[in-house]
Amino acid sequence: MINDLTYLGSLLGRVFLISKTENLNEWNGNEENLNGESDYDLISNFISYEEGDLSIFNKSINLSLLIYFSMSSKVEIFSKTNSLILCDGLYFNNSLNNLRQIKLKLIEELEFKTRIENNELVIFDAAIEGKRVLENTNEGVFKIINDDFNSGSLINLTNGIYSTKRIEVNIIFDNQEVSLKGIEISL
Repeated sequence: MINDLTYLGSLLGRVFLISKTENLNEWNGNEENLNGESDYDLISNFISYEEGDLSIFNKSINLSLLIYFSMSSKVEIFSKTNSLILCDGLYFNNSLNNLRQIKLKLIEELEFKTRIENNELVIFDAAIEGKRVLENTNEGVFKIINDDFNSGSLINLTNGIYSTKRIEVNIIFDNQEVSLKGIEISL
């Protein structure tokens, strides 16, 4: 059982990017360039559709982004000491703030490493321009555009090199045990 886990909130969307804040100005979301292509279009061949998996997109020599696809069109975000947990979302009418039990089970170690140098990591809907994400500097889950749903999250983490893992998250909510697949990014 995990006692130091904090529920940060949920985001709505299908394809999410995980990035360092310094890379966000280079991401144009679904805005088309002169050739009629968007960054969002470019990642389609790099998305892993396996539940709870992560893939990488190298836009340029200086810009690598992690891609998380949500089968449920929603992700739940948790944090714990030097760690971030992202898993497919649940559609309950109540907040997940009062979970009674949470268990994490390692599925496999992934090859992706992320170096955090400015204490921040961002998760956001891949269709949104990176500069719009930068307009919000509050830690936690937030709305990037004027919609009724949350589309981004800024997580403060200790500087260092973070590894990634595929995990299974088991929770008890409303007297039901629910199993979710996801990822953990940890120091």
